[in-house]
Amino acid sequence: MKILLLHGIRDLQSLRRTTLNQSFCLLKHAPEHEYTLHCFGQTVGSELRERDFDAIVIDTTFLWYRWARPRSVLAELMEEYQFVGDSHAAKVALPQDDYDHAEILDQWLAAWRVDAIFSPLAKHAALLFPLAALRARVLPCFAGHLDPADREIASCFNRPFEAREIDVGYRAAKLPAQFGRIGRVKSEIGQRFVQALGPNHGLRLDISIDPRGVLSGERWLHFLCNSRFTLGSASGSSLLDPQGRIMDAVRDYERDHPGASFEEIEAACFPGQDGERELAGIGPRNIETALAESCQILVPSAHLAPFEPNVHYISLASDCSNIADVRRQMRDTTLVKQRISAALELVCETPSFRTENLTQRILAEVERIRGCYSPAMSQSSDVLPSAYAMQSLLAEQKITLRLAEAEIDSASAAADSEKRSLNWKLSLRTGRFGGLREMLGVNDALLPFGVIDPSAPRTHGLRVYLLLRRARDCVGAARALFWQGRDLLPFVSSRVRKAVGLPSTQHRTITMLVADGRIDRRVLLSARSLHQAGWRVRVIASPHPDPRDDDQRMFPEIEIVRIVPSRYLINIHRIGARTSLGARGSEWHRVYPHYFHFLALAARHPAQIFVAHDLPVLASAIVAAQMFGSHVVYDAHELYPEQHHFKSEHVDALRHAEAALDDPPRVAVATRRNQRKPRC
Repeated sequence: MKILLLHGIRDLQSLRRTTLNQSFCLLKHAPEHEYTLHCFGQTVGSELRERDFDAIVIDTTFLWYRWARPRSVLAELMEEYQFVGDSHAAKVALPQDDYDHAEILDQWLAAWRVDAIFSPLAKHAALLFPLAALRARVLPCFAGHLDPADREIASCFNRPFEAREIDVGYRAAKLPAQFGRIGRVKSEIGQRFVQALGPNHGLRLDISIDPRGVLSGERWLHFLCNSRFTLGSASGSSLLDPQGRIMDAVRDYERDHPGASFEEIEAACFPGQDGERELAGIGPRNIETALAESCQILVPSAHLAPFEPNVHYISLASDCSNIADVRRQMRDTTLVKQRISAALELVCETPSFRTENLTQRILAEVERIRGCYSPAMSQSSDVLPSAYAMQSLLAEQKITLRLAEAEIDSASAAADSEKRSLNWKLSLRTGRFGGLREMLGVNDALLPFGVIDPSAPRTHGLRVYLLLRRARDCVGAARALFWQGRDLLPFVSSRVRKAVGLPSTQHRTITMLVADGRIDRRVLLSARSLHQAGWRVRVIASPHPDPRDDDQRMFPEIEIVRIVPSRYLINIHRIGARTSLGARGSEWHRVYPHYFHFLALAARHPAQIFVAHDLPVLASAIVAAQMFGSHVVYDAHELYPEQHHFKSEHVDALRHAEAALDDPPRVAVATRRNQRKPRC
């Protein structure tokens, strides 16, 4: 099967193993299929939109963007990825934290006609997915899963219980108030535990909710394997925030009332709503802690099932009122090791905790949606055979390399969406301009992508900052006018010389247009031959996929110019539109989206002869030749519209364009007949 996986993983250094296990379980345990990985922010090209996928998997990390601010980020995402909703592929979504922006998530999945939803909160499907569940099956899963390699990795860090350096360890983020008392317990249980112990507890503690103490990757697993006991509670929320309005209200209130208590925020933002519903479950850290053989001290809750109190963990009251009993159990080493063994056996022996089982369930659901469902497979309680740990680690290495290569390719393409995503990640308070904004006191008034918060007070500093931005925009407009004038200079010069009867400056010059990033070697060899014959040759091509342009290095005598996909000049369109074929610019743009880019550079580099290498750049070459009164050579490398990977609609558009461009004035056609298929 051809499977598209949409994800949002960008920071590979802080990638948690539980995220890697779940997001890419299909690649690890069903490698026989053909996978396309796409991260939000990478270029959404025609190849991705037009490809026929058998299945589309929408990962948790991709669905995070329902939380983005400003909300236009999600609107742009929905528009850019509309092809997912239009696709007839089997669509599977893997959301988490479904209570957060629940209504927006439900509308999103319903609009994309998702067929199956695997959620840790599947038992609340009627509440969370009233629209999406009309079409999709909502199936249960966990927020974290265990991979065959996890046990081997943990064993590398594991220490005997008595040799561990930390008695009680805990790390958690200080969750905002919109997660209610469940989130509050998760944030405060460490502090409550320390206060309940008193000053002379004699324990070695490593408890922190400071963001600077966050542990990721192997450091987190090493921390767990060095802790005898680990605190914790159920993960989730006791508040339902359908559209994110509670989150916005909490942020506004905390900004206006720094240091406000939870009770004050509750009274102002969500009075009487906390505790109406409890949407929680076990978190990935419960699985990781059990694997690290650290005894868990948890606030008991039915949401922690299948973990049971006094069987798999030591029970701790949320207010730590039973601290004396907890200390007694902590001193009973035999009892503690029984808890550790029971929790380890639970996560290792329960099939539903395994990534192999999740993989099988996802593929079985895809097969059911596609109509080749096997009831025998679905009803079986067996899981896929466990892979060897080394095979799983090798698969992880390949996945990480694919993610890194995709990130590098996306950054080198310099797409607008990539720039916005990278700018979003940069701290507002770094660098010279970040320091200037900090001095002016405007950082807190900035939203992602540089948008000004309309509710921010208009201080003197903010007014100065807006004035500076306006001045910068004026300078940018002046620079754009300068570049437009420079681009128009060759065209104006050509017209003036023709009007006064002077000879053209384009004598014995050739400009070649080729849509390749790595230019066909035959094109470069022909350019070298022309150069040796006394012609001045330029080659206009797509951006080179690597940071170093090997084509220019190997052919230094040829001037190679690359288009910039994020920029072309409107004046060139207007001048080109004065010609017969140039007036149909929007049509050529639909056939080849970089038509205007190649036309802009061709107009900047006029020549006696324009050579179009294959159909995508033919329209640009002809319109440029009509502008300067030049000749055109069409080097058709193949029967371009007849290529098998094009859809029928695209083939029709290409044939129509080729027919319209087939016999313009002053065009010579050079074909490579030994490479062309006979026309039927």
